[in-house]
Amino acid sequence: MKEEETLIKTKAWEKPTGKIQIKLIVKGVNASITDPDHEAYNLFGTSTREYCLPVDRQGNKVNPFICNEEKEWLEKCLDLDLNYHKQNNNYWDRAKLVLSKTTKILDLDNPKHYMEYVLARANKQFIAPSGEDQKKKATYKYVLVAENYEIKATASKANQRIEAYKFLGKIEDSRQEMLDFLKVYGKKVSSVSKIEFLVGEMEKIIVDDIEGFLETSKDKGDYDIKLLIAKAVEAGALIKEKRKYSLPGGDPLCGEGDAATLENAVIYLKNKANQDIFTTLVARVANAKD
Repeated sequence: MKEEETLIKTKAWEKPTGKIQIKLIVKGVNASITDPDHEAYNLFGTSTREYCLPVDRQGNKVNPFICNEEKEWLEKCLDLDLNYHKQNNNYWDRAKLVLSKTTKILDLDNPKHYMEYVLARANKQFIAPSGEDQKKKATYKYVLVAENYEIKATASKANQRIEAYKFLGKIEDSRQEMLDFLKVYGKKVSSVSKIEFLVGEMEKIIVDDIEGFLETSKDKGDYDIKLLIAKAVEAGALIKEKRKYSLPGGDPLCGEGDAATLENAVIYLKNKANQDIFTTLVARVANAKD
């Protein structure tokens, strides 16, 4: 009896449409030039950079395509053989993407532009795949972004600021709530600081690290435990060394085999098996207030 065959449905390829930009990531490449407005801060004058199809560790060209359908569409549109394995007359031996300081705009409905997009996408070491990823690698020189990326990013930042200041408005009349927030965030401030000073410190975080500010403000599940840990460190009930937490006797505040980071310390204290330690820390913190 034959075994029944299982049919696996695969999602058909959908060609991207619209326009995409390849933008230079503005960052210094010369330690002696620190002024972003300097002509040679990043890329000098009309200088350009050229990118070819990358090769793997064995020296073989990498596959630049997402799927065969993408390759076949381009071959049909451009009347080209895009087989990247060819030994002779290989299109990819001469294909180049030339980039400069000027933002390159590609119309993905134009097959020639699409080929440049394929080359950009293949150069994963030097061209970030999105605006959100552009800071993830020090080797990134350019970034692929949608045409309206800046508009969306600006709107997102504005919404973040509105959300952050709404949260600050809710607690700015409470010195204790602001002290607690700054402790959880990891900012050291005196317990006798005036309200005006604390508001100023929180505004600095909004300006310098709005993502961290919002992450702390939204951390409802673990906020109280993180606050307990911060207060326990102040009370001497816990020891913090280089972002690692331990009990005064030296035992790490984490499960076996884990690093005693803040995240693992939280997990450890939430574990019912460790409620005796949790209760002890609560008592030590309470006694420190008396």
